Amino acid sequence: MTSYIPSNSLLQPTAFSWCRIWYVRASPQGNFRREDWRSLLFHGRSVFHLRNRLASQLRIRESSDAILCVRAGSTGRVTPLVTDLPRNTLVIDIVVITAGTNGEISFYSDRLHIYMFMVLLKS
Repeated sequence: MTSYIPSNSLLQPTAFSWCRIWYVRASPQGNFRREDWRSLLFHGRSVFHLRNRLASQLRIRESSDAILCVRAGSTGRVTPLVTDLPRNTLVIDIVVITAGTNGEISFYSDRLHIYMFMVLLKS
């Protein structure tokens, strides 16, 4: 009986499988400071695994309470991260908002106001 052994090329990480994650936990009001950012190396593209790891790092009891948001650049808008991480990114900024806080309510409230404004513009 022979068993299948995958080739080494399948076990080797690709050039973009490791990335540096810069992350910060937003306050209950949804704010964060420049000096609070920390970093870690992350392997893979799974948002599920990244959320578990960041929840552990930030001592959030339930990883499902960690809402991961990606920020484009130092002044970019914070956007929920719901799909896998991109293949070609070496550095990603993540803002972690805790579910059930005013920061979460404010975050979604701002998006709702923008959406309503866009709907009004189209009518």
